[in-house]
Formats: sequence, C-alpha cells, structure tokens
Amino acid sequence: MKDYHNTNHETGETLKSSRARARGQTDRILDFFKGMKKPLATFQVRKMLFDDRIDKTSVQRSISNLTKAGFLEKIKLDELHEVAPSGKRVHCWRLVPALRNPVAYGCGVVADPFKQAELFAEKGGANGRVERF
Repeated sequence: MKDYHNTNHETGETLKSSRARARGQTDRILDFFKGMKKPLATFQVRKMLFDDRIDKTSVQRSISNLTKAGFLEKIKLDELHEVAPSGKRVHCWRLVPALRNPVAYGCGVVADPFKQAELFAEKGGANGRVERF
C-alpha cells in the first residue's frame, strides 16, 4: 500500500520523514477503526483521534488508502451517513467484515496493515483488496 503520495516532489530526509509520518497516521487510523463499534466519517476520525491537530487531507488520504487496500469499506449515503460541521451529508467508513471477525472468514489478521495488504494480494485480492475467501 502506498502510504504517502509525494505530490510536492520532496526528496531526501524530508521525503523519508513525510513517508514515516503518513504511515504512522495510517497505522493509528486502522487501529482506531479496529476498536470502534460504529462507522465513522473522516471529520469524526480527525476530531476523536487527532483532536484536529493534523490536516483533514491527511486523514482522508489514510482512509482512502485503507479503503483501496481492503481494510475499510465506504458505506453508501442512503444506508448511513453523518452530517459534517458544514451541514453536508458525508460518507462513513467501517472495518471490513473479514477484519472484524477474521475467524468467520477463514483468514488471520496481521498487525501491520502493509503486510496484511501484501498477504491479501498474494491470496488473489485485486490491487490488495480483501477477497472473501
């Protein structure tokens, strides 16, 4: 899973630091979802986990990456949504069922989400997405 998108063309130690920070944020967000019983919107994760101390785009990036890698799933607006501080309806995300109850889906859960994505890909998951096997 690509945890940092180098759109600012960083190099050297700056790039290394940015990648480490992004990976740490992604790890914290995945661990946070593992402990949550209800789906959450990105603004809720930012407020509850980081007390609004990081950019909202950092939370959005991590949640997007975790969704693409098959760890989180986006819930349809008509199924469940939250109302953001802006007054707009926004999507919520939740941990995929295989990670909520790995025994029921016949797969083990690895603590490192990046290693987990590699394992799912090896088992035939398209682009690292979780396949129900």
